[in-house]
Amino acid sequence: MQYIIGIDIGTTNTKAVAFTTDGKVLGSAGASYPVFTDAGGRHELDPDQLLDAVVSALGDVRRGIGAGEEGLAGISFSCAFHSLIVIGEEGRPLTHRPMLYGAARQVTGSTGIRVCPSMLCPRCANCCG
Repeated sequence: MQYIIGIDIGTTNTKAVAFTTDGKVLGSAGASYPVFTDAGGRHELDPDQLLDAVVSALGDVRRGIGAGEEGLAGISFSCAFHSLIVIGEEGRPLTHRPMLYGAARQVTGSTGIRVCPSMLCPRCANCCG
């Protein structure tokens, strides 16, 4: 049997769903993680916890449906809005925690350009002006 796995990396959890190639749901699994926030407007996730959640959900859904690698036709990923994790040459995150779209703070990078993770939100005129 061939199957496809869809993985949604969300703001508070990662979900994995296995489907047959004709769209029948075979099984699902998920793993949660905390969002780090503070009064200064931080809204961040830990990249190691994200990776652990993806690996956990993927393994759990495959075990749950009793399927091996031989039937896996593909994996598709979606992720939480516009967020960024920079990865270095060693395969480790260079960012301590990625800023998420819900962060209410601005960051000035080395170029001196202000960056707001909520660039597409309605409040941008207020926070990024």
